[in-house]
Amino acid sequence: MRAAIRQKNNDNNKILIVILLSVISIIIFGIIILKFIYGADIKKFISKATITFENLAIDIQDIAQASLYAPTTTPETLATNNPSDYFKQKKAMVIGDSTVEGLDVYQGFDSSCAIWTRGRSVLYLQEDVNKAVSSNPTTVFLAYGANDLLIFNGNVTSYINAYQNAIDYVKSVLPNARICVNSILPVSDTALQKQSAYKYEEEFNTALKKLCDDNGITYIDNRPLLDQSPNGVKFEGDGVHPKPFYYKLWANNMITVSGI
Repeated sequence: MRAAIRQKNNDNNKILIVILLSVISIIIFGIIILKFIYGADIKKFISKATITFENLAIDIQDIAQASLYAPTTTPETLATNNPSDYFKQKKAMVIGDSTVEGLDVYQGFDSSCAIWTRGRSVLYLQEDVNKAVSSNPTTVFLAYGANDLLIFNGNVTSYINAYQNAIDYVKSVLPNARICVNSILPVSDTALQKQSAYKYEEEFNTALKKLCDDNGITYIDNRPLLDQSPNGVKFEGDGVHPKPFYYKLWANNMITVSGI
């Protein structure tokens, strides 16, 4: 009887030893695998795993925040391809004569970012600016001059005085808005032959730039853009208004030079 019990105990011990050796073998094998993969012991592995999960949590938070605040399009791309959307995003507005109408027609500038009146002189800018007050633009681009060349007919001093009054008015009704001034565009030789007053364009622009410098205002020279006509034709039939190619170039030039 005792021999039978002893034999049974021996068998149980053997089973326990086999189980224990199996467990030890699994642990050793696991450590070897972990060292092979991670080059570290089990403690370092656990530490590495913890850091990885922590980083993962941070990354997920960063991605969530980025999706909320990051624009889907970079400013550079938006400005180049969709300047009207960029103006709206920046709460910028162009105010001026019929040249500004081209931004409306060819580039989709609506009343939220462009106000224009055909035949308008800087003398009567107030009427246009009053329409912009409710929009409270952060930047105002003034674009007057083609009609003023004819009205002032070479009287640069009177033109500059009128423009100074216009700037002062914009400051009074939009005190927080930055003001930028667009240059007067030249006209075609045909238009110049019909209206000799257009010949003062260079003189007026020189004085206009000085006025801007004196007021700490950004002056934007758009005249070189006319030379970028794809077929060499710069103007419409009237010889005064630029062809459609001009308006995207102009919009982007305002963005670039002003740095909005």
